Amino acid sequence: MDKPIDEFIGPWFRARSNPPEGMLETSHVGLAVSMALILTPTLFDEKETRRILQALRDKCQEPCRRWLDNRFQERTALSNWFMILLDGFGTASILLEDEEAVAWTVKQYGFLTQLYNQDSYGESLQYWNYATIHLSHLHEMLIRYKPQLAGELDLLCYTRCIPWAVHSFLGMKPMTGWGEKPYPRSLNFGDSTVLFRPSGDVLMHIAARAKEQSRTRERSWNQTISVPLAFFQRILI
Repeated sequence: MDKPIDEFIGPWFRARSNPPEGMLETSHVGLAVSMALILTPTLFDEKETRRILQALRDKCQEPCRRWLDNRFQERTALSNWFMILLDGFGTASILLEDEEAVAWTVKQYGFLTQLYNQDSYGESLQYWNYATIHLSHLHEMLIRYKPQLAGELDLLCYTRCIPWAVHSFLGMKPMTGWGEKPYPRSLNFGDSTVLFRPSGDVLMHIAARAKEQSRTRERSWNQTISVPLAFFQRILI
């Protein structure tokens, strides 16, 4: 965390500005540091913890907020980039106990749920997974910080995409030159590969949270959710 802020912006090809705006790497590093502090708090004494929190504020929270404000104003990059940087910003804000920033995060979370289609995501399976890893992580962070938010934060927006991933799945097959291990193949598009499987963290989050929320919002979803999750057990090995 003692590295200069430029190290948190990312590699040379990321745009630099003054004051600095966060990039994907800014959020990724901030999330990694946050998780280390959450999972192993006894490794750090009081002075070290203060230094870590100050670095999270200066090198993650503030640059991410700057990028988010600018992109929201311009109405650009509002898909997965926005979700990744909001996750970094929101997670850092929770650790910093910044109530105003957490409230702003909740508001933006609600906006981002509208970027999912009714039954899919507008880019590709991989981008749906990348966006959802971060939105679902942010969901977990927020409800653990304030359990009463569970009724406000929609997760069915990405849960409804599971059948799309299931129906896109073609089968397991070895890749030429990669040995005998089979890999999951799926119908895909854009700049994404045919190799795809959803992240285990996403499926576990959906399995743990979506059914309860669906009882109050979309009762018909209860009839379908167990089938895709069971189906995906075959390709998570």
